Amino acid sequence: MRHVWRNYKQYAWGKDEIAPLTGRPGRQWCDAAVMMIDSLSTLKIMGLEKEFDEATQWITDNLKFDRPRGLHSFFEITIRVLGGLLSAHSLSGRQIFLDKAREAADHMMTGFTDYPGCPRAQIDLGTGRASGNGWMSGFILAEVGTLQLEFRYLSEHTGDHKYAEAVDKCQESIFQAAGKQGLVPYELASDRPMFTGECLH
Repeated sequence: MRHVWRNYKQYAWGKDEIAPLTGRPGRQWCDAAVMMIDSLSTLKIMGLEKEFDEATQWITDNLKFDRPRGLHSFFEITIRVLGGLLSAHSLSGRQIFLDKAREAADHMMTGFTDYPGCPRAQIDLGTGRASGNGWMSGFILAEVGTLQLEFRYLSEHTGDHKYAEAVDKCQESIFQAAGKQGLVPYELASDRPMFTGECLH
């Protein structure tokens, strides 16, 4: 971990990825220091406090969600950006991680639909512009059915219930569509409480 972190800091500090073969910055995914945020909990658990403090300082000084970043997976941003920041908050108690996660989540709230209440597949983390993925009309169950932890944590620790209410509405639509079925298809319809497709999950 120290080896990877040292190279990330030297060659790709603040970037989303470091390319494993060249050691240079990889693709800029959503320009939010995703590798750094994703690594916070690992650094803390491994006792790499110096490295954790370095990342904390960079995030404090540089992580902002105030400009367009293009459309990216709502699900991936949830588990990597929100999840990374909130796990760091849980492990360290540092307020900056909760504040930054809340700032990101506020930009994501526009992605939630009126019905069935689930978020669109893609979101611009800087502007809040949201869009479907373009190749299916509904929602992928594996994506919209796994957002509860991060958004509920935000509500619990900020006292603002809007985050939990958003994911609860989506969850209720999933339960309504599933009924008494055990296994359900992977796509939730966007216009009525039912699953579509034949592939079961």
